[in-house]
Amino acid sequence: MQSLDSLDAHLQTDFLDDYWSDDAKFHATPALRQMSEKEWDDLAALIPQRSSRWLTRLADVLYSAPPVHAVPMLLKLLQLLPSQPEFAEVHETAVDSLTALADDGIQIALGAEDITRLESLANSRSGSFASNVRSLLNKSF
Repeated sequence: MQSLDSLDAHLQTDFLDDYWSDDAKFHATPALRQMSEKEWDDLAALIPQRSSRWLTRLADVLYSAPPVHAVPMLLKLLQLLPSQPEFAEVHETAVDSLTALADDGIQIALGAEDITRLESLANSRSGSFASNVRSLLNKSF
């Protein structure tokens, strides 16, 4: 549990946004790479209990996690209710991380429910988010 506890505490720390994006997010990588299978299961169980800010940060750092764990966790974050505006940034960050993984050659396998969810998210918003979702759908199988 040490790696998960470390990650959880790090994601809850009140960093300024600039510091988070420039430095602090990279300090989560060692914890992500050392997590056990049980810790990944426990991390998934934390999702309903955490704030949208914490979830956004999780989506941001998952890009540096082992893809076998990152992809399913990012898809889980996309299951958060799209009708709740506080999850908009979580969705955007999860799509950005999935797209970055796909751009790095990681195969993103989407099930029918994932595709339907992503299409619904794209149709519910305009602008760059909708374009990013469509781009992700084109890179996935």
